[in-house]
Amino acid sequence: MMIEQLINQDQMANAPTILEHPQQAEALCTRVLQTTAELISVLERETQQLRKGDTQEFNSLIARKTSLSTTMMRDMTTLNANASYISQVVPEQIEILKDQHALFQRSLRINHDALGAVKAISENLLRTISNAAGSTKQGPETYGRTAAMATATSARPSAVSVNRSL
Repeated sequence: MMIEQLINQDQMANAPTILEHPQQAEALCTRVLQTTAELISVLERETQQLRKGDTQEFNSLIARKTSLSTTMMRDMTTLNANASYISQVVPEQIEILKDQHALFQRSLRINHDALGAVKAISENLLRTISNAAGSTKQGPETYGRTAAMATATSARPSAVSVNRSL
């Protein structure tokens, strides 16, 4: 097969579906509402986990969030391509979709803020560790025989320990 044919096939596979029946429009709106509701739930769960500092569930949440986002983007492309038809055959669904989209945006902002806070804390922690590891110490400060501070020993890097109980 030639490259042009492959590109055309790929474009056809990714092209939005053209809706022809009110049932299709209703089904699409219902699917978008369900996907958005589940995505909101996953975002809220992830935000809770971020606030707790519990990372055990993150991989499954990320996988589910990615899957839902892909589905939502595909359906939103179809929804946008058929917006005028949908607004004619199921206008009440448009308002419901707008309301749920506002809830989704709110959850997304809260999740983004939580991720930003965790990122800032992590960067600060790494900076502190890096500074401590890079610093040199003169050794313990002790008194010599004459009750004066002992002369400094040669500088050496400080040790870093990790507390895994946090």
